[in-house]
Amino acid sequence: MWDGLGEEQKQVYKSKTEAAKKDYLKALAAYRASLVSKAAAESAEAQTMRSVQQTLASTNLSPSLILNSPLGQHPAMSAAAVAAAAQALQQALRAPSPPSRCR
Repeated sequence: MWDGLGEEQKQVYKSKTEAAKKDYLKALAAYRASLVSKAAAESAEAQTMRSVQQTLASTNLSPSLILNSPLGQHPAMSAAAVAAAAQALQQALRAPSPPSRCR
């Protein structure tokens, strides 16, 4: 069948094939890029969670104080926000307490 077609008729199919190949390669490149960025984001999140765990361990606090609180359950509460909250808590615990006003 292919052999029976003229060069002009074959060129129509060849053009369509080349266009489809370009579209496929673009889609494949986009897919691979999304995998790389997703892996990088997951790696960063895992590193942040390790940092939070280390911070909590160094202050003898339970991760459940932050992670299981209503704030930790909020959908907008990212791992970075949890880490910032843990660091703020750690700093607050290290700060000297104000002098007592009792006489």
